[in-house]
Amino acid sequence: MIIDGYGEHPWNEENWTQLTIPVFEADTANFEIEFEREKKTFTQKSWIKNSGFASEYRFELRKRKWYLVYALEQNL
Repeated sequence: MIIDGYGEHPWNEENWTQLTIPVFEADTANFEIEFEREKKTFTQKSWIKNSGFASEYRFELRKRKWYLVYALEQNL
């Protein structure tokens, strides 16, 4: 579920912005990034220090495909 200033909306292909570069190549000059990969899960956390902005995404491997199963975007 995406929750924004306009209400709640289910995730779908049209409203989910895809990362266009590998997470390992993201610009760390502005963002702090952590990631953890296990056999069937991948978790990515990113934030800007002292900004109130943070995000976390968790993916699970199911039948040889990776699926987004959890997403959090925080902007205080």
